[in-house]
Amino acid sequence: MQYGIDIETYKRETKQKQRVNLGETPIVLIGMLLGGLLISRVILHLNTGDATGIAPFGLAYLLAVMEKRETKTSIIVAFGILLGYFSIANSISDGYANIIVITLLVAYGFIIDKTNKTLKQPYMYIIIAVSYFFYGYIVSGYDLGVNIVIAIISTLIVIPVNYVIGYGTKCIQELKTNYFFTPEEIISMGLLVCLIVAGIGDINIIGISVKEIFAYSIILFVAYIGGGTYGAAMGVAMGISVGMSYGGGVLDTIAFYGVAGLISGIFKDTGKIFSFLAYLIIFFAISLYSRNLDIESLMEVFLAGGLFFILPKSFSEFIKLEIGPDKKREKVNELELNELKIQFTDRAKDLEEVLLSVSKTLQNIGDNERLMYKNKSTALIETLADRVCIKCKDKDKCWGHEFNTTYKAFEKLIGSYENNTIIFPNGLEKICLHKFDLIKGTQRIVDNLNDKESVRGRLGEGRRLIASNVESISMSIGEMLNDFNRKIELCQDLERMVRRGFNKRNIAYKSIFCYRDTNGRVKIKVTLESCGGSNYCIKNILPIINNLMQEHMSVGGDGCKINPQNNECIVIFQETPKLQLVSYGAIAAKDGEDYTGDTYSFGKTKDGSYMTLISDGMGSGPEAGKESKATVELVERFIQAGFSKNTAINTINSIMSMKFEEDEKFSTLDLNIVDLYSGEATFVKIGAVASFIKRGKKIKPIISNMPPFGLVDSVEIEEVKSMVKNGDLIINLSDGVLDINKESLGRYNWLEEYLVNASKDPKQLAGDILDRAKELSGGRVKDDMTVVVSKIYSVY
Repeated sequence: MQYGIDIETYKRETKQKQRVNLGETPIVLIGMLLGGLLISRVILHLNTGDATGIAPFGLAYLLAVMEKRETKTSIIVAFGILLGYFSIANSISDGYANIIVITLLVAYGFIIDKTNKTLKQPYMYIIIAVSYFFYGYIVSGYDLGVNIVIAIISTLIVIPVNYVIGYGTKCIQELKTNYFFTPEEIISMGLLVCLIVAGIGDINIIGISVKEIFAYSIILFVAYIGGGTYGAAMGVAMGISVGMSYGGGVLDTIAFYGVAGLISGIFKDTGKIFSFLAYLIIFFAISLYSRNLDIESLMEVFLAGGLFFILPKSFSEFIKLEIGPDKKREKVNELELNELKIQFTDRAKDLEEVLLSVSKTLQNIGDNERLMYKNKSTALIETLADRVCIKCKDKDKCWGHEFNTTYKAFEKLIGSYENNTIIFPNGLEKICLHKFDLIKGTQRIVDNLNDKESVRGRLGEGRRLIASNVESISMSIGEMLNDFNRKIELCQDLERMVRRGFNKRNIAYKSIFCYRDTNGRVKIKVTLESCGGSNYCIKNILPIINNLMQEHMSVGGDGCKINPQNNECIVIFQETPKLQLVSYGAIAAKDGEDYTGDTYSFGKTKDGSYMTLISDGMGSGPEAGKESKATVELVERFIQAGFSKNTAINTINSIMSMKFEEDEKFSTLDLNIVDLYSGEATFVKIGAVASFIKRGKKIKPIISNMPPFGLVDSVEIEEVKSMVKNGDLIINLSDGVLDINKESLGRYNWLEEYLVNASKDPKQLAGDILDRAKELSGGRVKDDMTVVVSKIYSVY
């Protein structure tokens, strides 16, 4: 590291909440312009005196937009509002006063932006009041007192409207974020949409109101997405907005739209068609009671229904996610879970990089050691001269005047002994007084050096082997990370359904968690008080879950897990597998041995599969048994922990190859995993002999030619897949069963023929195969024999 160099301070990168950046995209700007155009056209009819109505909504919308201090956006919105006010200038009193107010407000905002000062809302209200006052006094000719009252009333009405609209626009900025909207915020956004619809006005096409079509479709859509509560709220908001624009009948429109939204929302779970039918029926009922039912009104409802049906599903899902707290919580939980995965993955990747660095360092150390012996001959000559010549009276002559000759002679002498022959140089023969000591010294130092180099060579080979295996383990960590990052899907809808089912039947519980595992299978985790072993979960809870799921469910894993500290019981319910396996094993140790070198195991895994393993330790006896037992235990632990077969096998291969004995032993693995849901059987053979699937009288051999553990640095797994069904038998065995004599090595014809008419009972068949192998080998067991037979049964 170099000192004195300026290094930029490390800054942690933090993810900011995603926001909708208004004022950047053309589509958003166009939408805001149209919004300003339509909102400004909404008229609040007063029917008092000379005032036929006022339109404060455009001003309030402009004030809300200006608070964001984006001049470009404010100007575009103001242009849309001006167009709206021009269109209704003759329909409201002092209509052109609003145009003057808009112009002054935009000018004020522009000046504040250029001077970098703070935009103060009270000043904008003063601009509105003063503008109305001078317009009424100069243009309309109102009396002073009347003019002051009108200016104050017009300004005061803008204040609450600005609050509501500003509240709604701020909430719109939180769309597509992890923000959870309150019902009030959702209603404020809905009211903003209602004002836009009301601003359409009296636009008719062959007598059909465009405003009514959009009003009906929006209420229907919100009711279908959010249910009766949001449907009724949207109906009331739409009734207020549209009723005001009619100039009368506000209560009628509130009741009509509100009830229609409530009823259609109640039927949202029945689907779009029934939700629309419910809306249509309530429309008929209320229209017959309080309105005139005509063909135009019917056309408006049916056209609204058409819009409702053609809305894209993606848009529906987006709105459902935003207004549904449960859906959004599910999405946020998934994002948070992914963030945790990323943090864990980054740390594990750091470990992977560290292991790779360790591997490279070990390899480099070996290279550096070779450099130490680059000048070996020089060191040997100096050592030999120090031992023999130091006491010689002629040393000054030999190593002084005749240095080059003496040096080359010593080099030749040492080189000859390294080649297993002693050749005493002629130059030394004539002048050396200690010939015998020189030869003995040469032998001694060369032998010592060879011994040291042999030890260093073995150490270097060990370092290279460790480096290779550390690198393999680091690669296995990368594969583990891929396994870890497999997606788990949360099931919030199912969780709510289960909660309702438990509450309805008075099932006391503490927590419920529903999800789909990496295989796409539903699992329901329930935490409740311990029942003390009375099988409460099977007797009371399982029938409820089966009824709710309409599927075969069962208690998964090892059943209930009880925490003795708080007396809580955790039970996981999962889809019941379609198949189950029953296995039996038969073993025989090699003649003369008390222990077998083979190890086998079988049983269910946590992911709903059935695993069978046989490992044959090379050789026989307890040492081979240790090798095979370690292999089986490691594979079981990796698979049960949820790691893939590739990760498990390559990691175990790296571990098993880290041996330094001269008589190294290796182990084989015969692994087969049956998916109990689909019936797919996967066979992986690492140096193992053939397996067989027996279906009636048909015998299917399963073979692979992969080497045993530890012979190669990395294992390229060859999987053999086959479908199994009810009644099939799977036969796994070690090589001692097939290799009954020298002629049968690697062959399995005799067993294939024997299985055709063999027993279908797995326990009996395992013993029969072992007895037949002993019989064919002359009653002797020449190698450890292991047979595991599994039979498949259909559950449903």
